[in-house]
Amino acid sequence: MNDTKQTNMYASDTANPAVERFRSLEQELNEIVLERHDEVRGTLLGLLSDTHVFLLGPPGTAKSYLLESLCKRITGAQIFSRLMTKYSVPEEMFGPVKLSALQADMYERKIENHLPTAHFAFIDEVWKANSSILNSLLKILNERKYDNDETLVDCPLLLAMFASNETPTDTELEALYDRIPLRFLSADLQDSASFSAVITGETRDPDDIVATVSLKDVMDARDEVAALDMSDEVELLIRGIDLRAAQNGMRVSTRRHRQVVAAVKAHAWLEGRSEVSKMDLLLPYTATVWKTASDIEPARETVEGMVAPVYKQAKDALKVVRIGKREFDEARAGWNASAASDAAKAVSKVGKVITTFDNLLDEASDDEKPLVARVKDEARAAHRHMAESMA
Repeated sequence: MNDTKQTNMYASDTANPAVERFRSLEQELNEIVLERHDEVRGTLLGLLSDTHVFLLGPPGTAKSYLLESLCKRITGAQIFSRLMTKYSVPEEMFGPVKLSALQADMYERKIENHLPTAHFAFIDEVWKANSSILNSLLKILNERKYDNDETLVDCPLLLAMFASNETPTDTELEALYDRIPLRFLSADLQDSASFSAVITGETRDPDDIVATVSLKDVMDARDEVAALDMSDEVELLIRGIDLRAAQNGMRVSTRRHRQVVAAVKAHAWLEGRSEVSKMDLLLPYTATVWKTASDIEPARETVEGMVAPVYKQAKDALKVVRIGKREFDEARAGWNASAASDAAKAVSKVGKVITTFDNLLDEASDDEKPLVARVKDEARAAHRHMAESMA
């Protein structure tokens, strides 16, 4: 492995050894799948809160790679992966029917090495599956149970990750979609350095494993997560998000709220807190409010605007910096005749935005300041790289 490092944008100090183990695991995952901080943190939130994850994005954006890398770092864990098509049959997911059982007038499946016995599941293009698969899948997701003829099997499933390049449009799929509360956009790489590291194989190898946790560690962590307290202030903010999202046409079901609150507690735990802060609402609720791709930006604005308005301004400024950085990279790649001039303009544009961050830090609440500072650091690093490249 090379020295490519990805700063953990969520990291904060903690004295809890269990938290540190999961933080170390998070750091390794961020060195394997670059520019996926939200997806990495969201996957860990799902693991720690018994909730499931959906990744929206085109093929080749490290969706299955992320879950496979996580599974390798949990000792004793088994993963089940399957690509769904409209021709997929239940045998692919749940195992073939036992011939010996048929002879005894039973319809029992050989479930070993299939979904009912897996700790992790990666289901690609899930919306293409037929109703017979989806109905059995719902019971596993909800209850961790599988009906194998006359036997109700306990399923060890810790986390299911679903992926697709589209969101469901059929109303028959809404029941399943509502049971996948943590949703993230997996976009193509934006930064040139990340792109270069990936295509040249300079990212961390998924088999370069230092940080590990056991299945017992996961269950113990879940117990600690569930025990965290939540203040009346945070509960009122959740109600406010619910009402504002509904006003903007983004309804969140009570069931999904209940699941996401567990993820909020998991976020607080990973931050080393013994009580949920309002800032722990940001990632889980931004991930659950949206339903379609067109909802993603309104969802972010809704949640960040209510929970951390100054942080929202900093994120908006960072978006401008990232656009400027991309324009700079395109100019440096020589995509047009005025490359040098365009690169200089991009550096200037980013430089002007950088000057706004000090004021934002002054305006930020104590809860917001650490996040605004991290955004400022990312923006300054981008500007510094651009300026050094021009020298």
